[in-house]
Amino acid sequence: MAVIGVASMNDRAYILCNGSTKIQVFHMENSVYRKELPELVIPGLRNPVDMAGHDGWLYVLERENELFWRLNASVVTPPAQPQECRIVVVANALSVTPDGHLLLSVRGARNLMIICRTKDGEPVREISLPSSTEFFWHGLVRAQGEFVIAHRCEELPQVSLLDCRGALRMDYRGNLLGNPVHLAVDEEGKIFVADQNKQKILYFDADLQTVRVLVSIESGQPHRICFNQDSGHLLVGLANGSVEIYSVNETKYLEWVDFDIRTICSRSISRLI
Repeated sequence: MAVIGVASMNDRAYILCNGSTKIQVFHMENSVYRKELPELVIPGLRNPVDMAGHDGWLYVLERENELFWRLNASVVTPPAQPQECRIVVVANALSVTPDGHLLLSVRGARNLMIICRTKDGEPVREISLPSSTEFFWHGLVRAQGEFVIAHRCEELPQVSLLDCRGALRMDYRGNLLGNPVHLAVDEEGKIFVADQNKQKILYFDADLQTVRVLVSIESGQPHRICFNQDSGHLLVGLANGSVEIYSVNETKYLEWVDFDIRTICSRSISRLI
């Protein structure tokens, strides 16, 4: 089963697989993640497509049913009850804005982003993508108020910056991109891109002027990513059901942990970040 959701808050990692109603919870100790905490269960969850975490809460998106679930992940014993929130569109991905709203990525006849309230799904704002957008994978908001989107334009995959009104500021269409399915940013606005077809994680500066391959993944296709600013860990969920975790907050050889969430085996290697 593909990993369709990864989130990281404080010293915990949250992993959700396609078709599952259970979010697996891993506790970090000495830079190693161990499965010591109970799973979080959403009994009514069907066909989830994405997950994000913010300020102790998890948000899980269902595409076909036009809803998301919210769950207080900080409450462990007894676990908090998940809450169902209806939304006005069929969304394919989500992220959390710096001010705590949800940003829904919507593709189809209209490619757009919808900002909604996390407590009930009530829409706050709608942002249309550039008219040349042919396919839309994922969008997010940086702390500076700008939008970052991964999309296809004129048959070319690209990563673009939009200003706070949604107008195109800058884009990258280089041959390093193949299928940029998911995004993450750090507090400086630098951008991580999970490219499924190329099996790479790309790293852009804040203005898309510099790009490099952060890591090539031989074990599978990256499908979902998230970045924990406090720990400096980048979580990468793969289509084969495993997760890789990289430490990216220092410019030296660092240890990363790779574990398969089905078998909970782990290994460590050195990687230059």
